[in-house]
Amino acid sequence: MDAIDIAFRLAGGFYLFAGWFGLRAILMDSVLDKALAALSAGKEDPKERGRRWVVGASTVLVGASGAALMTMSAWALPLFLTSVAAQAIWIAGARRIFIPAEDDDEASRRQLVNAAILYSAVAVGVAWLWSQGRLAPFDEPVGVVVTALAASGLALWFVYHMAWDAPSLPSFDPPPDEEEDDRQAPARIVIAPKFGWQPLVNADTGKRFSHLYWVEESLAHRIEEWDDGFQSAFSADDAPRGPDFPSPQDEAAWRAEGLAIAEALKDIYGPDSVTFGPGWDGHRGGDA
Repeated sequence: MDAIDIAFRLAGGFYLFAGWFGLRAILMDSVLDKALAALSAGKEDPKERGRRWVVGASTVLVGASGAALMTMSAWALPLFLTSVAAQAIWIAGARRIFIPAEDDDEASRRQLVNAAILYSAVAVGVAWLWSQGRLAPFDEPVGVVVTALAASGLALWFVYHMAWDAPSLPSFDPPPDEEEDDRQAPARIVIAPKFGWQPLVNADTGKRFSHLYWVEESLAHRIEEWDDGFQSAFSADDAPRGPDFPSPQDEAAWRAEGLAIAEALKDIYGPDSVTFGPGWDGHRGGDA
């Protein structure tokens, strides 16, 4: 092994590392984009995803060619030549399919061209090694195994992480039967106070609605004050268990006012159109 051998082996090691490092950068961008898309309930840009697949495949080729050169395998020649061709096609115009001219950064393009020129120079050196018989035969076991392991390892690692999708955020929407909907005027009402919710439910839709929107103003404000008394009976500690009124007398007064409000609502909607929801007579579970 002479100085030329050592120099080219080091160059091969450099391109093997460059292949890994390049794939890592691509995958980090992909993971970040997928995470941001998941946060906004969107999807990764298909064009950007396509660009990553193309550039990633080319980068795997660079890493594999480096592994072949590091072992001075004859496989370095076809791998380097194929990679040079792929880079030339990309720089010549294929990148325009994925990157609009207005988004093409001149500094990045210059860096890409310089890297391709350096790689091409090494490829010329590999061709010279081949012509001088300094590369091991195609069937030399070490070169075949190392090159195959490097190529398959980089490719599988890249494909695995590219196929990963960021998990969707859990929905924070309320259950369908607890959603609020003020679009439809209620004809039948269920009085069902619940911590954190409007106290009235449209019996026909099963959705809660704002009493301030559909109920006459003076009665609506009366309901608001009554519900404020219910909501204030909760604390962070007892919210899962139920309201905790200051005294039995306060709770009795609150319930008496609820019955009076029900009678006022019956005068408007009819005696058979106003009912109390489950839990009205209970003390736990977050309901009245």
